[in-house]
Amino acid sequence: AEQPDVADRTLWRSGDLVTMRLPRNLPHIAIVSAPARGGGLPLLIHNIGRGTEETFFDFTDQISLTARFRYFL
Repeated sequence: AEQPDVADRTLWRSGDLVTMRLPRNLPHIAIVSAPARGGGLPLLIHNIGRGTEETFFDFTDQISLTARFRYFL
């Protein structure tokens, strides 16, 4: 189910799914990984055509967050 406060990255947890729009309005999806070293904001695991990467996304005018989902078992 979609969570409230989608853009508040301090609420993101490992395993959450994040959808976004890349430049040229391309849809993209990623999985939230562990927080960055030093307790920073979480990294995202994704594949944008260069193989799987774990990176930090800076959501700006170029990359916009569209939703975050968390599944409970």
